[in-house]
Amino acid sequence: KATFGTETAEWKDEYKRAYYLVRSSDPNLSDTGAQQAVSLGRYVASYLRELQQEAVIFTSGMQRTILTATPLSLAIGTKITVRRDLYEVGGVYSSRMDENGTINHSLEGSATKEEIAKKFSDVVGDVSNLPDDGGWYTGGGKEDKSAAAARAGRVCKWLISRELRDKIGDRVCIIVSHGAFIDLLVKTLILCGSSEILKTNATFAPINTSITEMEFESKDKQHVNITLGNAKHLAACPPPRSLPLAFLSGLICGVAATGAMVALLGRRISK
Repeated sequence: KATFGTETAEWKDEYKRAYYLVRSSDPNLSDTGAQQAVSLGRYVASYLRELQQEAVIFTSGMQRTILTATPLSLAIGTKITVRRDLYEVGGVYSSRMDENGTINHSLEGSATKEEIAKKFSDVVGDVSNLPDDGGWYTGGGKEDKSAAAARAGRVCKWLISRELRDKIGDRVCIIVSHGAFIDLLVKTLILCGSSEILKTNATFAPINTSITEMEFESKDKQHVNITLGNAKHLAACPPPRSLPLAFLSGLICGVAATGAMVALLGRRISK
């Protein structure tokens, strides 16, 4: 029942207890999230037709990103490539709060590449980036913030790499990832990979399935144009339920609001 700016310490504690009671390490989409994914797919498919361009689609190994990308994949006839490094900050782990309010995290198993390919055979076409043995998540438990920041740095290098340019050619690169991780990607690009990203008090908290556009230019030096949070496609969707300001970023907002994640749309990388 709390509204923005009025939440109490007791309410926050009650919210956290309820959250960790039902939290899933790899949740499905809610009904609202599924509706948002359909709207996203229609909007981006129309966008691509207007540009007269084809696209490639990358997602994390978490099922909510694959499910979010599914309507778009079917609409444009492009299968998804699943990457091991696009997952949400924290990774795949289970959490429980004990009677004293202490939160304990432990490693949770993740799907294998074969399981992902079989479960999503209608839309997933490439799982070669995932490990050959065991689950796709190879972290030792909950990922800490410094490890997540380092991973964001590696993904940013991949985004501007010759490897990706050669792979996508003139096609639009679409990455369906997660709110807190996209926040790190944006800050890494803005701060040019600086180690200061964990010290900044700025947070980019895009709503579920909103579109962040990035256009990279390679001339004398690397340049990126970033447009944040396009959500025009959500006009016909039910709004996510209100959350207090304290929970408006990262994993809690992403899972508790609708379960649908954020789509990051990268324009063609200029050669």
